[in-house]
Amino acid sequence: GSWFDKYNTAAWDYANLVLLLTRPEVVASNQTRDWIKQLTELKFRPQLVKLIVNFVTGKDSLDAKKIAQVTAQHPFSLLPADLQLINLLNYGEQEQILSKTNFGRAVRELAVKLLRAPEHFLPCDDHQPAGRKETVIETAAAASPVADKTTPSPAGNEAFTARPVPQYT
Repeated sequence: GSWFDKYNTAAWDYANLVLLLTRPEVVASNQTRDWIKQLTELKFRPQLVKLIVNFVTGKDSLDAKKIAQVTAQHPFSLLPADLQLINLLNYGEQEQILSKTNFGRAVRELAVKLLRAPEHFLPCDDHQPAGRKETVIETAAAASPVADKTTPSPAGNEAFTARPVPQYT
């Protein structure tokens, strides 16, 4: 939660998808729940936040149902732990990862799921942030007839046009 500040949050305004990568462990699931809560408080639409669980072993890992109970969100994708992946990386054979490993197959399936979900690819322009719900409240400066004219910037070295200030509700 301490990572969020006004600058990072401004960058997130234009995100049209948030992929949260976590591990299938109790502590990681609790932290993921806190991230999801923080994103919800920042007015991110729930359908834009996708939970991806990495390093699923099956025997020691929390299953998808338990992760969903802890995080209040069902995992969008489960990526398996894969010893073959580690071996290929150790031997410098990265080009074979997608074709020869269970992890590679899971990543390809994730890519297909993302491409088939058109709600994630909403148009994004500088008037409508994709990630958060926006309510525009016009300021006195933006509502004035002078707002359409170019005026010197506070720094004095460039011009800007006054615009409505977004307020998030």
